[in-house]
Amino acid sequence: MTHHLKLPQDCTSKEQDERRREVKQARREYKFDHSWDGYPPSIKSVPIREMPPKGVLKLVESGVKLEASKLEQWFNHVMDKIEHIDRKEKPFAPYTALYEKKTLPPIAKNDRWQLDAVFALQRLTGMYPWFIRRVDDLAALQKDFPVTDEMLEGVLPRNTTLADLQAAELLYVVSQPSLDGAPPSHDHVMTAPTTLFYVTTLGQLMPLAIQLYPKTSDTNPIFTPNDDPNTWLAVKIHAACADTLVHSIYSHAILMHFVMCNAWTAANRTLPPEHPIHAFLKPHFWSTLFVTSAVKASMAKKKGAQCEVYGTGLAGQNVMVGRLYESFDFREYNPHVDFARRGVDDAATLPEFFYRDDALKLWQADRAYVEEMMGLFYKQDEDVANDFELQAWMKEMASPKRAGIRGLPVNDAGQIETRAQLQELLTSILFTVTSRHSSIENGALEYLYVPANPFLYRLNPPTEAGVEIGRRKVAKKLPPIKQAIQGYALIATANFNPKKFGLLGRYEADFMAGAPAGVEDIVAKWNTALQQIDQEIDARNEKLETPYTGVKPTKTFNSIWN
Repeated sequence: MTHHLKLPQDCTSKEQDERRREVKQARREYKFDHSWDGYPPSIKSVPIREMPPKGVLKLVESGVKLEASKLEQWFNHVMDKIEHIDRKEKPFAPYTALYEKKTLPPIAKNDRWQLDAVFALQRLTGMYPWFIRRVDDLAALQKDFPVTDEMLEGVLPRNTTLADLQAAELLYVVSQPSLDGAPPSHDHVMTAPTTLFYVTTLGQLMPLAIQLYPKTSDTNPIFTPNDDPNTWLAVKIHAACADTLVHSIYSHAILMHFVMCNAWTAANRTLPPEHPIHAFLKPHFWSTLFVTSAVKASMAKKKGAQCEVYGTGLAGQNVMVGRLYESFDFREYNPHVDFARRGVDDAATLPEFFYRDDALKLWQADRAYVEEMMGLFYKQDEDVANDFELQAWMKEMASPKRAGIRGLPVNDAGQIETRAQLQELLTSILFTVTSRHSSIENGALEYLYVPANPFLYRLNPPTEAGVEIGRRKVAKKLPPIKQAIQGYALIATANFNPKKFGLLGRYEADFMAGAPAGVEDIVAKWNTALQQIDQEIDARNEKLETPYTGVKPTKTFNSIWN
């Protein structure tokens, strides 16, 4: 049935009554679950109308939980491949056997992942480009991370100090304090590292120093590239492991799956199918509630797929999420806000941050698309202010008893007043469920090599500087092969092709059916902009040793379904 899309204030009394009945029925199907303390709410059960086709359902389920028989087959296959490997000479080689030739991440080839430059690059173009921030107050940083110029002799450029780098806005840091004291699982050694980076005169980000715990002490040394190479490598693995855990559990599962699903659940509880915003968002949440329900199941119990693999387990995960979600702010879904707050918005001082460069182009294209599409319905700000269904959605999203989303673009009374605010809201959602989420999957294809980004690491780090660690020991404390397979299987859906399962900007023929004339032209214009960005990315990547395709439109899904 094709609905005539229009705003509620433009409806007859009879039409408004019908819309209220539809919303009332939806509220019976879409209910929030607040039972998990410290986490955002989630949907209690997935409505039938949100379930994916059976074929897709099986693919998603296999990506979240690997069947025991398939795990055993994969494990035996890997063990056969590594039987003749000399682990003394090649201690990391067994992990290469997890991948088929076509899926082996490029950083695994020739052990490129061990290079300092590649370690640093992952904070810009890898799976987690949202952690790095500029150091604006070196003295404050040094209170708990007392790194000095003397420690970095031979690492810092000649005649350059840390203060010089900070003054030139060339000093950056990644830290994971949310893991401090979180209980580990699976023999994982929990660290909460701080990693200091600087930008070289060639514009390349490089690591300077790592401290594995937040508070300085005699047993918490600062490590630098001047340390024994194997020790330095082990410390980098610990730092990468911490980043991987926070990224996988919070940045990915919580910020993208949980929160975005809450926005869509709230939309269904307040906006009838005839509302243009409901019609606009619907294809961008195709299968998302089902997928997120599966993700939650993998996280919510000790025997869940993620908890069985990740070094946080359930207890450590609860501590980390609870700390991070306290400071959640919806405004940071806008990449302009995010980059500015982190001090990484200037390409002159932090070049090679291609996620930033591409994301800002996509945001601009998405914002223009949203503006034109919503412009078919909202001709002036008063149309926004008078849309009582839209205002109900805002209330539902903001209410702690419902979606509990903080930082929405509303006034002090919790109301959305202008078309600009509406565009900000919808662009934030659109960008997050498409480009930002797909950047994780695409980044995994390039960087998810287990030794480079492990989800647990069982090595006790040195408690004093100058200690040497054997290379075999560095490798031996990585996840056991069977556990590594389970972890890799959790992101196996990254190999799915968006062109087959829903490419960004592609819609069914009935998209926005019942809208005023102009929808097809607006969508076509958006796709032209996306194609231009895609071509610009290709042109840039031709000049790069490590191409970046994280948010490339032709590798981006139209919704969070994997």
